Amino acid sequence: MDPLVLLKSAIAAGTPPVLLSSTDPQSAPVPDIRNAQALCFPPSLTFSLDTPTRFANAARKPFSLATVYFAWLLKDANVAEYIAQSSDREIENLSFLEKTDLIAWLEGAPHSDHILSLQDHSPPDLPHKKAPAQKSPKDSALLKIYSHERPVTTRSSLLHGQKAVDFSYVQTIAKESISKSRNKKPPQIQNTLPVQKKPSRNRDPIIILSPSASALITMHNVKSFLEHGNFIPPNIAAQNAGGGRAPDFLAISRKSPRFPDRGMRFTVVDDVEKFKPEYWDRVVCVFTTGQAWQFRTYKWSEPRELFQKVKGVFVQYAGDPQHSAAKDWNVQTIQIERNRRHTDRQVISQFWDHLEAWMESQWSQWPGKQIAARK
Repeated sequence: MDPLVLLKSAIAAGTPPVLLSSTDPQSAPVPDIRNAQALCFPPSLTFSLDTPTRFANAARKPFSLATVYFAWLLKDANVAEYIAQSSDREIENLSFLEKTDLIAWLEGAPHSDHILSLQDHSPPDLPHKKAPAQKSPKDSALLKIYSHERPVTTRSSLLHGQKAVDFSYVQTIAKESISKSRNKKPPQIQNTLPVQKKPSRNRDPIIILSPSASALITMHNVKSFLEHGNFIPPNIAAQNAGGGRAPDFLAISRKSPRFPDRGMRFTVVDDVEKFKPEYWDRVVCVFTTGQAWQFRTYKWSEPRELFQKVKGVFVQYAGDPQHSAAKDWNVQTIQIERNRRHTDRQVISQFWDHLEAWMESQWSQWPGKQIAARK
């Protein structure tokens, strides 16, 4: 079986392979590729991570299964992060074009210039041997006859015409065309300037998460929680993502009962380092762990002022003692059950009700206000 085809099929089926500590299918799975020796495809097809694949560079040198699989795990990472992670794990990294081509092929593209055919992908210790070229037999008598031959015509002489061609008619046509273009009146310049179209800007409301290691809601599990009403502990969500770096931002879709005929979309981030000043007008909610250092780079760095401007949320496990931030900072506390997952949907429904009520009363860009303004 071809591990490259198996990986593509597993991705399409939504059943990703599992990293194992050895090539034994019964060996223990490991969360990080640095501790793995093999990759196991369902049901129990196991390949060493050193196995060469049919994905090759421009010199037709195959990349290992470890290189291919790690590039897939970090498909959403930027170039610098991907190279750093690969170097840290001593895995050969792909170039930007190679990685882009690989991800496109694994996600369903029918063709890739970097994929070797099955005939070309032969083991390195069994090179193809070419049959020795056979010299055409020519006896001395035939060579002597050839030496006295004199060509009467050549390919070049046959291509030369012998009839003179008059191209004066081309000059006549060219003169008429030039004369018409000179006599043609220049187009009138309009006094009115063309209307410049304003570039469309993303106006989706923004939710900011806490980057703290103790946060229960992270970039790994926020989409499952806010969009699907299913809480996954952050450490398990990170393992399910392959242990790689979380995405820089996510888009969350929300079907609000306040607008049954249209959906809403929220942008979620956990880092404001690249924020432009106008982005702060779109911030509607901030998740906090009660640590004031989170707000040092915010537009409003003082917690009490911040949570007068945006909706504040503090997430904790049910049964844990109440944090002082819930009272001192004017933030809403969300309590999540540790094991009773059937309560997640009720919890997230209450969160959306509170957030949309706040947006309707406090946020100037609330869709309902924009609709009312247009009427």
